[in-house]
Amino acid sequence: MGATLQKLLDLRDRKRIKEACTIAEEYIKDLESALISGKFLHETYRFDLTLVDKAPYFSPEEEFARSTVFVELA
Repeated sequence: MGATLQKLLDLRDRKRIKEACTIAEEYIKDLESALISGKFLHETYRFDLTLVDKAPYFSPEEEFARSTVFVELA
């Protein structure tokens, strides 16, 4: 697959490059179909209401550093 595309591109001919683009578009459609039908992204990245992150703990020093309450000393 990829070797065919590379050979067509290496020829540096406008007609061959268009042919490579057409072939690549078909590969892309096939990959998109496989991705959608496999539901990998849906299963991996779906939103789950039952998952809750713990609130982060910051020491008083860290809280102060995060607060933007800074004073410039001359």
